[in-house]
Formats: sequence, structure tokens, C-alpha cells
Amino acid sequence: MLVYEYKLDASPAQYARIDEAIRVGQFVRNKCLRLWMDSRGVSAHDLQVFCSRLANDYAFAARLNSQARQAAADRAWQAISRFYANCREQRPGKKGYPQFRQHCRSVEYKHTGWKLDPDGRHLTFTDGCGIGRVRLVGTREIATERTATTRNSPWRPTVTSSRCRRASVWASTWGCAPTTPIATAAPSTTPTSCAVRSNACAS
Repeated sequence: MLVYEYKLDASPAQYARIDEAIRVGQFVRNKCLRLWMDSRGVSAHDLQVFCSRLANDYAFAARLNSQARQAAADRAWQAISRFYANCREQRPGKKGYPQFRQHCRSVEYKHTGWKLDPDGRHLTFTDGCGIGRVRLVGTREIATERTATTRNSPWRPTVTSSRCRRASVWASTWGCAPTTPIATAAPSTTPTSCAVRSNACAS
């Protein structure tokens, strides 16, 4: 996996909107977890379907990109499946019962909801959160790092909370072709697949 870290150059209003997108992702994750707690036989597919219901019921949830909502549901299912695995394997100690998140630090965009400029230096978020176009400040040019031709771009951005003022873009490789990377931090990242996540900030 290749990881590139960048500073995000954005306005205070854009940082605030990134934080809002992160909070919406946290809301979706916690609602999915509550559904699993209150119902029996809930599967990963049920959580994905539940995302569309949340978008219909809550206008602020509908503003977040659909794949970003699905990624939040995936995170909830990862916690649930890890708990199940620990119980099956009868690991000693606590089994890691899934907990609600109060301070999520990232939101992940996958293949939609963002657009990387041809210069590889600007990332535009196109969903309803209104983040807009942000500049990536770093020494690596994402647009020139593609080593293989794939149907989908190999880069995915992850954006972290505005307190960090930093972003990291990473790509994982399958065989010789990199998959989409993730840009993290409230700073901006420019991938073709995008995830926004917030990391702990240094004081």
C-alpha cells in the first residue's frame, strides 16, 4: 500500500463542512449499530439498505455521498464481525462488544462524490456537503503516480478533521495495479476514489 500525506489548503468554511461530513458519517455508523442492537439476524447487507432509509428520513444524511454513507455502515459491520469472531474463537478477556462513537475522525469517499483535477493538486468534493474545491500541499504529484491503467482510478482520498490541517492520500496495490487511495484529514486531498478521515493531531 502506498501512502502520501499532504497539507490541506482550504478556507475555514470548508474545514467546518469537512467536520460536518465527518459527523454525518459518525451518525450513520451509530444508527447502523443501534439497528443491529435492537434487531436479530441483521446482516451487512441490511446495514447497506438501512443507509438509503436514513437518507430518506434525514435531510442532512442525504447531503453526504451515498458511498460515503455505505463506508460508514461498513465500519459498523467491521466492529460487529470482529465481536462475532472473538466470541467464536473464545478469546480470553473482553470480546470487544461494539460501542457507539462520539468522536469520529474521518469520513471515506470511495469512487464517487469527489473529482481530482488534472494537475493532481486540487480535489473537488461534489456531494451535498458543500466542501467544494481544496488544494493539496505536498511534494508528490498524484496524477503522475499511476502505474497501471485501470477502469477506476487507483487513488482514493481520506480527509481528516479540520483540527489536524493535514491529509494523507494512499493507494493499495493488487498485483501490479494500484487500487483507489484514500485522502485523510481536514486538509484537502485529490484522489479519484475518496475517503475522508481525521487523525489525531499533534499539539
